[in-house]
Amino acid sequence: MDEKEARLRELLKEVGKIVVPYSGGIDSSYLLKIAVDTLGRDNVIAAVVNSELFSDREFSEAIDLGTEMGARVLGLEMEELSDPHIASNTPNSWYYSKKMLYQTIKKNVEGEGFTVLSDGLIMDDINDYRPGVKARNEEGVRSLLQEA
Repeated sequence: MDEKEARLRELLKEVGKIVVPYSGGIDSSYLLKIAVDTLGRDNVIAAVVNSELFSDREFSEAIDLGTEMGARVLGLEMEELSDPHIASNTPNSWYYSKKMLYQTIKKNVEGEGFTVLSDGLIMDDINDYRPGVKARNEEGVRSLLQEA
């Protein structure tokens, strides 16, 4: 185990319970797998959100991958295009999309003792233009891969 993975495991143990907004991508898959291995199934939720911007195949594959990794998988529906800020498809649309994503997930795990959401952003993402980071910060979402 390398130093960064060891630090990630320490952070996860400090958190105790975590929700990962899960897309099935490499970074969120890595975070989810390490979280399940470190905290166990009962303490990890993979929140997979289906919307008009996510194909049924991608949604299904993310559900299957999360299940295979041993996480509790929560499949959610979201109508992103109902928000005119998202439907307008401007660079700032990602801010509104992420804001809706995080709020939808938080609403659906309320009362289960899951207080930490962590996305799969990595250090390479720091210099990219990512309007969703503002929404992440406003909603109190952490990026444990970056923190590690």
